[in-house]
Order: sequence, then C-alpha cells, then structure tokens
Amino acid sequence: MDDTRAIVTRATDALTVSRPRWLFRQLDIAAPPIALGRLRPLVREVATETEDSSHFTRYARMAQQIKGDHQNPSLSIGVTTDARRGNGHSRTAIALAGLWARWEYSTLLVEVGGRSCETGRHLRRTVPKIADVLTAIECGQHLPMPQQLTPNLPNLDVLADLGRFSLARLADSGLLREFDAALRDRYQRIIWSLPAIGPGWSLAMLAETLDRFVLSVRRGRTDRRTVEKLASEVADLNLHPIQLIWHR
Repeated sequence: MDDTRAIVTRATDALTVSRPRWLFRQLDIAAPPIALGRLRPLVREVATETEDSSHFTRYARMAQQIKGDHQNPSLSIGVTTDARRGNGHSRTAIALAGLWARWEYSTLLVEVGGRSCETGRHLRRTVPKIADVLTAIECGQHLPMPQQLTPNLPNLDVLADLGRFSLARLADSGLLREFDAALRDRYQRIIWSLPAIGPGWSLAMLAETLDRFVLSVRRGRTDRRTVEKLASEVADLNLHPIQLIWHR
C-alpha cells in the first residue's frame, strides 16, 4: 500500500511540474477605445510628461525603492487609500503603471472596486472584462489579451470590472492565486488599483498576491492615526513597510 501511495504521489507531482504556463491570445476583433472620461487628461499627462519633472521624479523614486526591496522578475503592487475622497488614488495607480510602461516593462493595470472608486467608474468598459479572463482560467483555455490603456503607452494593458465581493469569493476559492500566476507569466509589473480601505473587504485577501502596498493620501484629508492604522494592518500581513505618497 505504501509503495502504491508513493507511485501516485510521484505521478501527481510530475503532472504539477509539467502543467503548461498560461498563454494569452489576441482578441479576435479589435476592442473599442476605452471611454476614459475624466481620466483622459491624467492618462495623457502620464504618457507625455518629461522624466525630469517633479511629479515624475516622485514616482520614479518610489518605483526604484520597491524594486530594490524585491528581486523577483515580476512585481505585483496594490495601490489603496482611506475612505475620504480626493486622495489622488487614481493618479497614483495610473502614474505608477505608466512610469513602468515607459521604462519598457510589460505592465498591467488591474482595477478592483468598480463604481466604488474613480478609476473603476471610467474603466469598467474594458475588453475583455476580468470575469472573462477568470472563466478562461477555470476552463483551462488560453487567456484573452487585455486591452491597451492608451496607444501612447504600448506596454501598458488594463483589466477592469472586478467588484470587491467578487474579489473576496476569488480569494476564498483559491482562484485568485491562479489569476495572479497567470498574470505574472505575462507581465513584469502588475498594479492593482484597489478600493478605499473600509467595510466590505480586507487587505488580508490579497496578502498572498501582492509584493507591496502603496497608500495614496492627500495632506489635510488624512490624519496620522489613519496612516498608522493602515501601516499596522499591512505589517500584520508581512507586507510592511508600506510605500506612502502624499498629494497636495
């Protein structure tokens, strides 16, 4: 009996090792332009801003620090904020993703939260939707290639339309880990634009997916106690220290 169990175990291990990497396929039809709405000026600014500007330099410094802490070929970064509006959350997520794309890293912006955050209100019409990619993973099919955010940043793709509660179900089912593995096979930089911290979801569900959290806040809107509380939560997940960026 022990010999039989050992043979079965070795066979299972061999199947696991030989499992093919996920492959992305191009969409059969051209995806329509993304309706960016009020995000359009921000995306244009990220694509065209000079690299010696003060705004660009702030994100460059953050990107270099994150890279220095991790030597993995693929990095997954979550950008979040507190519950108050106007904290520059969309600017931080798009600017950081655009920066890495300009540095010629294959980059993906993943929007979570849908209508509950500014980024999601404008990016929910992307093709394909995250749900389509997840269905392909469950069925063992090739993944549909995400859409470019803008032609001016050819290395930057975007996936959107994943709600907070759908994210929780993915984490509970284990499919979130497969989703993350599939994205890391394709992209060197993955930026998760996350909803504001608050009731309805927890940072813990992303602990096995992200390498680092970035907290985007605005001076005069977020107090020190809020930052310390979020930093403590992240430390409990072994993702400390957080990267903190203040907007005026």
